[in-house]
Amino acid sequence: MRNLARSGGAASFFLLISVFGLGLLAVMFAGRTVARTDFVWQKQLVGLIFSLICFLGIIAGLSPSMCSRRTHYKRVGEGGFAGDAHGSEDEGFVFVGHHPNCGSFSSHVLSFNGRVFCAGCMGLVVGAVMSLVGCFLYFFVGLCVNGFSMVFFWLGFFGVSVGLLQYRISSHSSLVHFVLNVVFVFGSFLLLVAVDSLLVSLLLDLYLVALSVYWVLTRIELSRVEHRKKCLRCGKPCDLSFAS
Repeated sequence: MRNLARSGGAASFFLLISVFGLGLLAVMFAGRTVARTDFVWQKQLVGLIFSLICFLGIIAGLSPSMCSRRTHYKRVGEGGFAGDAHGSEDEGFVFVGHHPNCGSFSSHVLSFNGRVFCAGCMGLVVGAVMSLVGCFLYFFVGLCVNGFSMVFFWLGFFGVSVGLLQYRISSHSSLVHFVLNVVFVFGSFLLLVAVDSLLVSLLLDLYLVALSVYWVLTRIELSRVEHRKKCLRCGKPCDLSFAS
């Protein structure tokens, strides 16, 4: 319980900084308080950096072995990990992605075509793919969004907000969990397009890109705490431990 309280405090701090950063972005956007810049290849540079982040996110989301090593599940009294990311079975437990096949995690997994996927990871992947397509169209093809900047900003603001607060939303639906992660990532892209098109500030663009990475790290930390809570509330006999 002490470990849970400590990790919960860290997650709350992450969330507080993330919300503060989002609020500060809204203030700067509404007040137009940043200086405009006009460097050569400025737009393409921002698009390339954000696209690279999305690409790395897709790789991570499609590689459950990377996720499983971060969930810290292990056998009680052992230092090793319990199971692997490909569904290894050990004493009745099968790991799918980075979740044990326990009913407590039914709202965190999606079944498709006979396979089981992490709803959160798949949502992040789909959101990243959509953002990659959007990056190509806006930053490299030159898609014009004049007149839609304000709409994009507040849609993105809403998407990131519900993504950050998704574990405060009471839902037992894996589909809802999936959708919230899609709009979370795509919301970051919409914010970037709105800021870049209306304010044309390299500094603010890079601030938002860095903030987007921090938002993802916050979401990972919140997910980790949520997993710990589920294990502690389960009450079923189990030799798995969610290590701190």
